[in-house]
Amino acid sequence: PEIAPYPFTTRLPQPGMMTWEDVTVQLIDTPPVTADNLPPYLLGMVRGANLVVLLVDLGSDDGIEECQAVLDKFQ
Repeated sequence: PEIAPYPFTTRLPQPGMMTWEDVTVQLIDTPPVTADNLPPYLLGMVRGANLVVLLVDLGSDDGIEECQAVLDKFQ
């Protein structure tokens, strides 16, 4: 995937594979999700996943509120 020092670098889902012990795990790096930016295909992708990792910028003064706004979009 493209990596840059600015937000929203990932524009399309980027699949990858990882081996952990004797299991192969599929990883998908998705475009950032905000209360204002939620690609329509992402809800189905998340609902079909066994595990989702949500990273939150806790350096932001509004980090908790922004996280809650994103979680609300998935309900």
